[in-house]
Amino acid sequence: MRGVDARLRSAPRSDPRALDRICEEVAGELHRSGTDPDLTVSSIDFTSDPYLVCADRYWRLRFLAEPSLATAVQCALWIADHVADPAHRSVIEEKWGLGYGFITCDTVDTDTTVETTTIRIERLGDRAADVAAFVCLYQAGKLRANFAFAALDRLLTSSGLARATAHRRTDPALTALRVVAAFGDRARGPRHALDLMAQAWAHPDRSRAVTDICLNGLANSRPVPGHGTILAEYARQAVAAYPDDHAMWYWLAIGHQKNSSYEEAGAAIDEALRLLPANGGRTSHGLLLEQYRSRRAAIHDEQRLTPSHAPAPAPVSRWVAVKAALVVLPAVLLCGLLGRATASAPNSGTALAVGGGLLVATVVAVAGLRLLARDRRIPPGRTGG
Repeated sequence: MRGVDARLRSAPRSDPRALDRICEEVAGELHRSGTDPDLTVSSIDFTSDPYLVCADRYWRLRFLAEPSLATAVQCALWIADHVADPAHRSVIEEKWGLGYGFITCDTVDTDTTVETTTIRIERLGDRAADVAAFVCLYQAGKLRANFAFAALDRLLTSSGLARATAHRRTDPALTALRVVAAFGDRARGPRHALDLMAQAWAHPDRSRAVTDICLNGLANSRPVPGHGTILAEYARQAVAAYPDDHAMWYWLAIGHQKNSSYEEAGAAIDEALRLLPANGGRTSHGLLLEQYRSRRAAIHDEQRLTPSHAPAPAPVSRWVAVKAALVVLPAVLLCGLLGRATASAPNSGTALAVGGGLLVATVVAVAGLRLLARDRRIPPGRTGG
């Protein structure tokens, strides 16, 4: 399409909203015409690089229109042809594969389709491993979004597609997705998942996306011993590495919440909300905002229900204690004296007297206790008569 390069070069990089609008327009025109963008991507700046932003918007439209593994194969081939730097390719593959998998997770391809697609991929020769890795990320992104842990584990450990990834099977992103599957798998103990987590975390090429995947898996795990402590410690490391990333603060808030450390959890979720950007085409800002606000409300509700924040019972004043003694002591003494009289002269007259005395003692005690209750209801700072 003529004029695409000139329009993108003239897009104002200093105004993300204006740049995004122009890229959306160009991407829409390309998609409607059935033309893949002939652009060279030389950065991983998803905010201000017009070529990358336009390509991102274009492939988002493609996946929404055709959410299939066939589209994932075409996207992987486009990345290989238009992103020269291997490090840039890896970041874009992770972001697009998992992101597009998330937004199309309502259409999960069957195991049969996965195997059929794998056969096509294996015919690509030297390009097969890279294409298989991207398609695996895309399918895994759908399964992760649907909490389909058993299917996710099968995809990553025993499918033909996983085998087709060849030397890329140990990529940190694919290992991190195995972490997610392991934390959700109830057939194994938590030690397996924690060992995989440590392996993915220690990888020298662990990226921001891998960090987020690992924390997501741990946060959404079935309960494990020391869950909150482990999550909070990993999240603290993530915040240190990515201090301006709202997602890392969000996982830290959940870790503190699981530990019942509500002050720290509240501070972390407030920071996540402060850092949440109000733009972006792949992830809905409104959805994340609602999610973070709901977490914040849950943290504060749990904090209010903890014993340390429950209303303390009203203290009993010295005057109230004196009243109680004056009420109860005479009744006790009267009952004791009447009891001795009954023992020394057990006749009908004495019994009548004892009964009357007990009745009087009961009336006195009830009246005194009502007076005592009235005293306890007096608001702080006031006295009762």
